Amino acid sequence: MGKKGGTSFASVVGWSGGLLMLSAFLIWAFNDGAYSWLQNPLPNTGEMQSAGRYGLFINLSMTQDQQQDSGVSWEKSESTGSAEYIAKNVTETVSHQDVSGSNLGTGNKSADAKNVTETVSHKDVSGSNLGTGNKSADDAPMGGRGGNISMAEPSSPSAGMQRQCDLFKGRWMYDESYVLYPPGPCPYASIDFDCRRNGRMDSNYERWRWQPQDCDLPRFNASLMLERLRDKRLLYVGDSISRNQWESMLCLMRAAVPYHEPTHKSKDNSKFNQYYFKAYNCSIELSWAPFLVRQNPASVINGSTVKETLQLDSMDEQAKRWKHADILVFNTGHWWTHEEPYNGVDYFEEKGHVIPYMEELAAFEKALRTWARWVDANIDPKHTQIFFRGYSPVHFHGQAWGKKVGGGCFKETEPIDVKIEEQIERIYGERKRMQVVEKVVAETKSVKVQLLNVTQLSMYRKDAHASVYTSKLKYMKNENDYSLVDCSHWCLPGLPDVWNNFLYGLII
Repeated sequence: MGKKGGTSFASVVGWSGGLLMLSAFLIWAFNDGAYSWLQNPLPNTGEMQSAGRYGLFINLSMTQDQQQDSGVSWEKSESTGSAEYIAKNVTETVSHQDVSGSNLGTGNKSADAKNVTETVSHKDVSGSNLGTGNKSADDAPMGGRGGNISMAEPSSPSAGMQRQCDLFKGRWMYDESYVLYPPGPCPYASIDFDCRRNGRMDSNYERWRWQPQDCDLPRFNASLMLERLRDKRLLYVGDSISRNQWESMLCLMRAAVPYHEPTHKSKDNSKFNQYYFKAYNCSIELSWAPFLVRQNPASVINGSTVKETLQLDSMDEQAKRWKHADILVFNTGHWWTHEEPYNGVDYFEEKGHVIPYMEELAAFEKALRTWARWVDANIDPKHTQIFFRGYSPVHFHGQAWGKKVGGGCFKETEPIDVKIEEQIERIYGERKRMQVVEKVVAETKSVKVQLLNVTQLSMYRKDAHASVYTSKLKYMKNENDYSLVDCSHWCLPGLPDVWNNFLYGLII
């Protein structure tokens, strides 16, 4: 019996000693010194290893193309006296950096290490990390009225610290790899927008990428965009600048769908155009309505000529085609600077009466308010997303950026220096027009209209216009003849691709 008892006592001592040694090891393993050791690269591999809660060495590298940082933040648990590093509930830090590597904001999101999902990593071409998150492209948050993107989902633990990103506040960055669709002439582009085909030799204007200040603009992906448009209609409404943007979107789609596949339809004397993508049962459409409101052409009645007028209180006849679109992108602006609306004499009409004189900007606001009432009365916000693209600036007056000879955008190959921005705005006056747009868009009652606020960022791009590289090139008298220069429309590839990249970022 005594022998038995002695054996039992020795066993207890042995087990106790073992437990004490194990406890000491575990305490050491979960302290900062052990964590530092565990984070050192393993011999001959260079891979980081992390300590799991269960004493396992788990590689928690979360990005598919990780080069330096796993994107995993190890946090000390505040619920215990010891510094416990928990791997089961890893807190992922979303780090938004600009190209110079400066930190622009963080957001935290809980992830289960047993079910670690692949992180979508947005990088610029130099490899700088511009933001990580374990969400798919389909889960990307929608923007607000001015194109704001949330930096953290409302359901995340950091929702209370959520930041908003203004996509349209940032800078232009030259990027040699910024090619959004295949080189060579785009079959969808009008001859007047296809600058390469018309002899433009420089191509730097195609390589400028817009970098928002506080986040990353997702790179356009044609396949994802078509998936988002499956069974839907994307409709651009406006003037020839809207056509510029519509053709850009079709060119961007070439990366996913060969040119011969979509079928084209044109109606109402080419005022309505549609490309239908059968494989996705979706269409990308253009509706010609340069004022958005009804334009009455000049006519002869009882031998008398009736002057052309613009009905400020009646929508364009094309409006019947807009009502059931899934995504609408509106714009108006350039035709308001033409002679008759700009002069405002016997041109504007309300309630069946021609107004002797009205200032163009006042008429512009009245027309926009008619449009806003139509939107509230006819658009189902549960079915349709609405965007209004800001005014597209022109660059006919070279004195704005110190050009000593005429021709405006003629022979310009670089964007405008940001330092002379205020001088440009004084000369062109687009700010007043955009203030009207912003005010009316913000006052829509039942439908949220998102503003593609591209005016200011486009103001820098004097280099991106069609210039003389249009169908009129053959009429140039010599290489310095700029009498036929086009400083309104844009080359494709070019700036309208960036506008569509904003649209992609807000709807994908």
